[in-house]
Amino acid sequence: MARHRDPTVNLLERTARRLIAARTPQADAVREITAITDDPTVLGLAAGRALGRWEVIPLFHSLGQDVAALLIRAGADREVVERTAETTAHRLRTYLRRD
Repeated sequence: MARHRDPTVNLLERTARRLIAARTPQADAVREITAITDDPTVLGLAAGRALGRWEVIPLFHSLGQDVAALLIRAGADREVVERTAETTAHRLRTYLRRD
């Protein structure tokens, strides 16, 4: 099973951010994401990490939400997204001492 530190998870997040910034049409963006992987668990890990980080540090825009939404459209497992977002947010709050 994929882990948070899996290089594919990092690649998915970077690719999603690039595609969003470039305003790539949705169908093309999903196709590029699924060319990396169509594994719902790995997509869910990447989406959950982005969403969890955005929840704790929104940085004045919705990029984390947009990344998660793109990865969900590409087939991310929603339960994995939710679990990973919660775990990521908790770890980040603990690290930043925001609990």
